[in-house]
Amino acid sequence: MPSPQPLPGTLRSSLTARVRTVGVATLALTGVLTATLVAPAQAATISVTPVRTITTGSSINPVGGIADNGTLYAVDSGDIQVWAPSSDGTPVVTKTFTGTDVSGSSVPALSPSLGLAYIDGGSTSVDVLDPAQPDGAAAPVRSISGALTEITQPQALAWTPEGSLWVLDATTGGDVELLRFAPGANGNVAPVQKISGNRTQLDVDSLGISFVAGLPGNAVAVAPAAFDPSVSVFTATQTGDVAPSRRLEVPTPRPSYLSEGVATDPQGRIYIGSGDINGNDWGRLDVFAPGAPTGAAPILTLGGAAQRLRIPLLPTVAANGTIALLDATIVTLGGSTIQSAKVKVFRPLFTKPGRPAALSVSKSASKVTFRWKPATNPSGTPLTYKVVVRRSGKTVLSRSLAATSLGVSRTTLPRGKLTVSVTAVNVGGSGPTAGKSFSS
Repeated sequence: MPSPQPLPGTLRSSLTARVRTVGVATLALTGVLTATLVAPAQAATISVTPVRTITTGSSINPVGGIADNGTLYAVDSGDIQVWAPSSDGTPVVTKTFTGTDVSGSSVPALSPSLGLAYIDGGSTSVDVLDPAQPDGAAAPVRSISGALTEITQPQALAWTPEGSLWVLDATTGGDVELLRFAPGANGNVAPVQKISGNRTQLDVDSLGISFVAGLPGNAVAVAPAAFDPSVSVFTATQTGDVAPSRRLEVPTPRPSYLSEGVATDPQGRIYIGSGDINGNDWGRLDVFAPGAPTGAAPILTLGGAAQRLRIPLLPTVAANGTIALLDATIVTLGGSTIQSAKVKVFRPLFTKPGRPAALSVSKSASKVTFRWKPATNPSGTPLTYKVVVRRSGKTVLSRSLAATSLGVSRTTLPRGKLTVSVTAVNVGGSGPTAGKSFSS
């Protein structure tokens, strides 16, 4: 068996040591969790099937960006590979940008309009390349480097929807700082915002590296690689030694849950994955609402036994909400540790459903039955229907159900002219309503 490549970031070092000391449950080499696994103490909200699962054998390929059409940008031995949207099972590599020297802990960041930003591992520069460039040596269209930038040891980077570029940097003294560069920044330019100091808590509870994701309004979310997952948010107006404007805690059921990476979508939702390195629980991807305040609970958790996530790492979200993540498995056999991972791609979770079709009303002597055909559900998330009956604009019946028919006793409805409306609802909200008039 060929030696597996290490997982990205801290998993290359500290996780292996941690795994050996805590004694990870033995898992099958196929990556399937054993039958003794139980659901997390905090039950998962939803489970959806990934639309694609990409396996690369013994190689571990963290993904640093996904385009709306499903194109993936993966790191492979320091180079950046472009995987076609058709990649499923085995990646279809359409081209490779060489000479980037990207480490697994500093994955690239994709902006649909501005390009692919990455940290040049051979220098202290932050480069931006055009993903449309030909296969071969990377030819950056912009490069941020020089004394004015104050970049010393760049660790992670992220675009904001407005086009700013956040860089998480480690100073020569070992401190962590956040630097924001204005849209279009190029060359030896100073950051327009700098956040650093003890109050920031940027290096608290970290296993050695943190990750960043841009938020609307040029804000930034920061998540340390940690066994106590959390996300700190800083706004575009905060400067210097400041505390986060808000801090979100991931409600993991055990202290052995590892988290590495954070993602956001254009609406400002924050996505963070975590999983139990002891193999006692299935992993989870928690999503926080836009602007969620300190102490807020996630609005959605993708996980549980039906979802079968192990340790979901390095999530990335396309502009249209498509999600990709690295689902890692850790196996211990005879004192040795084997690491493997698959890239899983999910449809946007917050796409609203369509309108229920073919709404009909049938009556018998004792019952009125409403039937309809299922609404389209692009997200694949659980779907319910809200049925409302009104008379002269006043609600006389309201029910929510998962089925596509509802029968009610005629005695529960008033006599006369009525209207019924049926609306499909999922985690993204309510879709368009179907309606029909009838007489009781």
